[in-house]
Amino acid sequence: MTVSLRRLRGLHMPATSRRWCRWLNDPGTTRYLESGGHWTESRLRAWVGSHVRQRATRLYAICLDGRFVGTLKLEGVRADGWANLALMVGEKRAWGRGIGTAAIRRGCGVAKRRGCVGVWAGLRAANQA
Repeated sequence: MTVSLRRLRGLHMPATSRRWCRWLNDPGTTRYLESGGHWTESRLRAWVGSHVRQRATRLYAICLDGRFVGTLKLEGVRADGWANLALMVGEKRAWGRGIGTAAIRRGCGVAKRRGCVGVWAGLRAANQA
């Protein structure tokens, strides 16, 4: 099992945006997230576009053996700063396999290479994973 991050600079693949929207509109997937619901492909493309234009923000596809299974966002990525990390493993078949932990480690590595002094993330106490 290989977990990797692939930088997203926009959503050019319809299958990626459809899958991501499906996850964002699934209450079971988003119960611990702040993303809400009612996502459409055009709304998601606009959201991604607004984030990829920000120099200190990085969006990544979380891939398991090359397959898109979730997303990771780093905000505030700058030398001597603290980055904020947020992630979603949307593919339910990938839950409980350590993919989130591996993605967090890789995200922290990205932040460190970019000069961040630390990374922080919020979580909900009810999220046992």
